[in-house]
Amino acid sequence: MIPHRNRIIRSGSFWSLKGNTSMGSWMWKRLLKYRQLAKDFFCIEVGNGTKTSFWYANWCSLGRIHELLGDGGFINLGIKSDATVADAIRHHRRRNHRAKILNSIESELDKYRDRGCMVADVAKWRKADATFKPFFSSSETWHRLGAKGRE
Repeated sequence: MIPHRNRIIRSGSFWSLKGNTSMGSWMWKRLLKYRQLAKDFFCIEVGNGTKTSFWYANWCSLGRIHELLGDGGFINLGIKSDATVADAIRHHRRRNHRAKILNSIESELDKYRDRGCMVADVAKWRKADATFKPFFSSSETWHRLGAKGRE
């Protein structure tokens, strides 16, 4: 995936790429196609926030910020589209907004700002019992996807 990071993703996020890109191999295009399914199986436990996308990762109790606010959120919050959680904590100054959801996001940021954690972020995957654990099981994920498809 490293060559694709440099050529296709560049400084953005895997989650922010357009699904109709003509770049990359057939496997890469398949990965992009299945992002919608995968996003429900993946979250981040934020440590220092340096590896976690502020907008596209599922890192806070509100869910993915971009899904809540859309592209207008970049302007409303004044946080760049490629920002990490660490960038938002370090460079964003809290404001009071008219929209309740924006104030809720500011409160989420404050929780992490006050923590001052120095450990690395941890990627977590949904298990059969619907909890998130820091390891991936393809068989459990496959069974959950199969069950989801039969519902």
